[in-house]
Amino acid sequence: MSIGRFEISPWILTATLVASGCSAPTAPTNDGATVDRDGGASADGGEDAALCRGARAEVGGQCRCQADCVAGAVCVTERETGGPGGTCSMRCDPSQPPPQGYVCRSTATDVALLFRTCGADEPCAPSRACQLLMGRTTCTPFCTEDADCDSGHCERLSGTCVERATTPAGAAVGDACTRDQDCAGEVCLPGTDFPGGYCSALCDARAGACAGDGFCFVTTMAAAAGANIGLCLKTCTTVADCRAGYRCIRAGGGRSVCFAL
Repeated sequence: MSIGRFEISPWILTATLVASGCSAPTAPTNDGATVDRDGGASADGGEDAALCRGARAEVGGQCRCQADCVAGAVCVTERETGGPGGTCSMRCDPSQPPPQGYVCRSTATDVALLFRTCGADEPCAPSRACQLLMGRTTCTPFCTEDADCDSGHCERLSGTCVERATTPAGAAVGDACTRDQDCAGEVCLPGTDFPGGYCSALCDARAGACAGDGFCFVTTMAAAAGANIGLCLKTCTTVADCRAGYRCIRAGGGRSVCFAL
């Protein structure tokens, strides 16, 4: 199978934006109109107003406290999930039409949330990247450098912000694996197309190299939809740089990657 027509299964790119212990937002009425921008939430008694951004962000925008989000949305902070700058999140009903410019999607926690749509002519805000998932492109919180994070540290293998810079445990990009947890990037590409499994990580193609000097590969389908988020592949100069069963093939931009024979 050539790299140009390889497509990633949707389960690999599942996004989770809800943290446990976070109060549930008011469910919006999805009437196909717009996200509620009227009124405003106020910081609850447990929040320090001095930490707030001081602006009402729409769903998908950044926040540090509840008062930073439009009415009906809840602030999921950077500390809770690692999403750069925090995220204003809102529950939705998948059986109802979503507001214009949004998609209602179930997350890994089986909670349906609104995600802002994106594409080549509809870019995401800073520290957000366009991700193709289940046939739709939506903006996903994703950091590529420390400046994206309030904490000051971006873990580029996952695109999340952490309080302290550390080296993630697990196998490096291109190494063998049997499950996501085996890999530092927490993505194990399945053995059918990648014999013995292949450790990878999500990446933002706009940022250039990933996982050190890795190549951020965006599938043909995702690129055509205007997506930026891809999968990190091990770069190589000769086949000697790749493990047994893999060859060094041209991937574009003058780079070569280790890919199955």
